[in-house]
Formats: sequence, structure tokens, C-alpha cells
Amino acid sequence: MALNDEGHKFIQRALNSLELDFQISHFDVQPFSQDNIMVSSLFEINIQEQRPSGEKRTRKFIAKLMRDIKYIQELFSLNEQFYNECRVYNEVIPLFIKSFPHQSETFNILPGCLYASFAESNSLLIVEHLTDYTLGNVTDMDYDHCSLALKALAQFHSFSYALKKQDSGLFHSNVALAWKEARYREGSHSEAFINIVTKVFGSDCVRTVKDIFPEFARKYETKLNEVSSIVSKPIGSKYRKLVQAEGPFAVLCHGDFNRNNILFRYDEDGKPCEVKLVDFQTVRYASPAIDISFILYLNTTSVFRATHEENLLSYYHQKVLESTASLLQCTVEELKVELSLEEFKSDYRRHALYGFLNSMIFTRRLLASPKEVEELEKKVGNMTEERAKEMLSLGGKFVKERIAEMLRDFLAKDYQI
Repeated sequence: MALNDEGHKFIQRALNSLELDFQISHFDVQPFSQDNIMVSSLFEINIQEQRPSGEKRTRKFIAKLMRDIKYIQELFSLNEQFYNECRVYNEVIPLFIKSFPHQSETFNILPGCLYASFAESNSLLIVEHLTDYTLGNVTDMDYDHCSLALKALAQFHSFSYALKKQDSGLFHSNVALAWKEARYREGSHSEAFINIVTKVFGSDCVRTVKDIFPEFARKYETKLNEVSSIVSKPIGSKYRKLVQAEGPFAVLCHGDFNRNNILFRYDEDGKPCEVKLVDFQTVRYASPAIDISFILYLNTTSVFRATHEENLLSYYHQKVLESTASLLQCTVEELKVELSLEEFKSDYRRHALYGFLNSMIFTRRLLASPKEVEELEKKVGNMTEERAKEMLSLGGKFVKERIAEMLRDFLAKDYQI
């Protein structure tokens, strides 16, 4: 989709307002490929810089604008999403860096931000175009991708732990409590959508588990019935409970931590070696399990989880302790008194349902073909149970069985429902 004249002028005004150490001699804007992206319009900006020394160079940026479709704006709470992301770049990241200047380089896990401005239905974010980074080149994340992503997530989360300990009042007033609910606000379009889709997808998932895993279904009949009961009722209040912050492990979560929002750089052997996290539109103060369980259920296979889930939870815990200790200039052992591995895994067990429920909803979209996604977008504006039932065919038998495996794995772990 090409940028119209009004959008081009909007970007030009934004660039003109910046205080830069160089002059912009020219810029052009081109549409940017955005497969599977429904809530933002992305454009590539090529900026020609001229420095006082006379040196000239071209730099690339990505501009993110709000989709100019009213039902998309309402369904996905785009005003709230853009408010949150602009606030991450304009206020929270600078606060973290100011609080821990000796570790400011840690934020190389995010793209550099040139401009972030929120206004109702008229927001703009411009960040560096990470041309050396790509979305993970695998549909299902392997250990190298997953561990690198979780290490970056631990670094991001560690700033919450550290600032809470250093200045709890500052953290809670400026980081924990100032976000807009972009998904589960009571009475919102997005809550209505989630209620309908969870009911239809959840009922289908339980039936599929009974069909393809009959022995397991008999063994876990009580828990399957409990899941059936939960998904048959409006699920919004359950989500709000799951994302409610509690205890020492609560952090500023990414909120949509999956492979579509993680960019990797690869070494000469094709192995992922660096990572960048993007799209902080649904950040929230909650259990880190909100982020971790989502990526593990959505982006890994049943076999992978059976082999690596426990080890990756321990790996994340160790990395978040190491990063927090570096920020606070203390020892890991000192932090373990309050942030023990046992308590962390207990917290994960209480919140992992979030990852399963969210993955059950989004797997069909993630693994659907571009044509199917295009058809899906036409249906989401006025969601009904009949339309949700039509969506059950997205991805075919493979996706149906994959979602059933998620529920089987979740119940087998005896996580809290």
C-alpha cells in the first residue's frame, strides 16, 4: 500500500521537528513488506544525510503508522497500542538508561528510535531499519533461536527487577502503572472478539484431544472438563486475572513475545548470534510467564517442549539473575533469596495458562497462508460464533492437531487452570 500525500507530509513534519547533528538533504518513502501484519502500516524511509564535514550517507528507517480502517482500530485498540509503544521509547527506556548508565548498552536488544509520537488515530513511530536482521528463518524455533530470544527477554525484564529494588516508588509510578489496556479491557471490541474465538476454538480443541488422544483424555477427564467450562464462558475476566501483577516476579512484559516480534542476525555458519526485540504495543506489568509461556506454546513443537521446556525456564532464570546482578552491582546469590528458581517455576505454573490460551487463538493466523490471512481480516471486524467456526479450517488438520498437542502438554504439566 502506497503512502498518500497526507501521510508523506506527516512524516516530513516529523523529520523536520527533530534536533539532529546532520541535515536531511533528501528522503523517500516506500511500502515495506508486512506479511501477517494486521494492525500497522509499515514504510521504509531512505534518508540522505549531510554532515557538517561534508560527508554524505544514506540511512534506512521503518515508519509505523496506524491502519486507517476504523474496525481494525477499534478491534485491536490501536490508540492504546500506539500510546504504549511510544511511551516505551520516549519515557521508559530513557528512565532505565538514566537509572543504570553503566549498562546502557544492554538496550542494543531494541532498534534505535528516531521519532515516536502519539495522538488519537494519528500516531507515528520511526525506528532504525535493521537490514542485517530478519525474522527467524524457521517456522518452529529450535534451541539456538529460543535460548537467544529468552536471553534478550531476560535482559529486558532485568531492568524491572533492578529498578524495583533500587527505587520501588519510581518504578511503580513510572513503569508499572501507566499503561493502557490494549486487549482485555472490559466491554471492549477486543474482549468481545476474544470471548467468541476462545469459546469456539477452545471447544474444538477439547474435542480434538478426545478424538486423537483418547487414553490421555480418559486419564485427564476432570481437567479437560475444567478447560471446557472455562472456555464456554466469557474469558475476559480470566485473562485479566492472569495478567494481574503479583509478587516479586512481576516485570514490565513485552506482552506479545513471539517470533513475529523477534529479529535475528546470523553468523557465517547460519547460526543466530544476535537478536532485536520489536513491537512493544501490548506491554504490561505482569508475570514473566506471560511472555515465556506464549513463545513456548506458539513457536515450538510438542517434542521441543518435552525436551527443553524445563531447561529453558532454568536458563531464563539464570540469565535474568545475572543481568539484574550486573545492573545492581551485587551477586547472583544475593538475588536468589527473593528470586529463587523454585519460586520462579511456581509463578510460571500459575500463569502458563495465558500462553496456551493466547497460542490457541493465534496459531491459526500464524501458520495460515497469506491468502488465508487476507480472508481472515475480512471476518474479524464483526466476529460471530458462525464466523469463528469458519476459521477452524485455517491451516487444516496440521494446525488442529498442533493446538490439541498444546492442550495435552499443558495438562500433562499439571499447570494451574
